[in-house]
Amino acid sequence: MNPVKEAPKGRKQKKDVLHQIEEFVKQEILKRDHREGPISYIEAFLKDRKVASIAPSTKFLVERVVKMLPPGVKTIVEYGPADGVVTRDLLAALPDDGVLAAIETNADFVASLGKIRDPRLKVIHGDVQQLADLLKPLGLDQVDAIVSGIPFSFFKPMPRHQLIHKTEERLRDGGRFIAYQVTAHLWPLLEYHFPKVDVQFELRNLPPNFIFTGFK
Repeated sequence: MNPVKEAPKGRKQKKDVLHQIEEFVKQEILKRDHREGPISYIEAFLKDRKVASIAPSTKFLVERVVKMLPPGVKTIVEYGPADGVVTRDLLAALPDDGVLAAIETNADFVASLGKIRDPRLKVIHGDVQQLADLLKPLGLDQVDAIVSGIPFSFFKPMPRHQLIHKTEERLRDGGRFIAYQVTAHLWPLLEYHFPKVDVQFELRNLPPNFIFTGFK
């Protein structure tokens, strides 16, 4: 009689861990206060190839990002804010006279961002590769911080390099570029453009993310 084959223990353990992470993130999403109703990340992920995440960032990832903002931050540019999960916490970190320019390509997310009633938030529907043209009307020649949720892995090598160069140029002395990414591919590029780079990792997110900070 042939013995019944069992699934390898390692595979079952991996599935159990992934299930636990998924359930954890679902609960975090449900606890969030989306005053105007959440955008479906999965729907956006399927419709728009530029959307990299299937779920909003958890509070643990957002807290790591906000903690890396420079002291006295007053001006922030955000790449790929999606429906504003990180954006709201960035606004909370700004003074009353601060400015946050949020650049987003997805029209559904732009509409969602427009529902955030805060005069400090400037929502821009456009591509971050056109950074100078997009920020010119706001007079943001130099900013304190640039925060990015866009997947740099989606760019080809040269456009990726060019965007990091444009980002570094836009920062004032002492400014910081903070990027949360699924992979570590951005690490060597940031070390090329910035004199100091901090690297953190947040497991409590779906998917888990690296948080890179380039110090100018």
